[in-house]
Amino acid sequence: MVSAMEQIGYVIYKNPETKKPEFINSIFLKQKYFEEHPLDIIGVARKYEDALQFLADYVASSYDENGKYIFEE
Repeated sequence: MVSAMEQIGYVIYKNPETKKPEFINSIFLKQKYFEEHPLDIIGVARKYEDALQFLADYVASSYDENGKYIFEE
C-alpha cells in the first residue's frame, strides 16, 4: 500500500524568510523539524516535472497580476 505522502511526491511552499516559492520532496515532511516549523503550502505534485510546472505557473501568474514578481501576500 502506498502512503499519501508517497503519492504526493513534492510540496510547493512559500519560504518564510524570502517569501518566494520553493519545493521539496514530501518525504522531508516526516522530519521532526517540520512539526515545529510548519510550511505555508501552496501546492502539491506527484512528479518533479509537475512541481516545476506548478512553480513556473505560480511565478507567471504573480507577474501577470502585478506587473512584477511579488510574493509577499
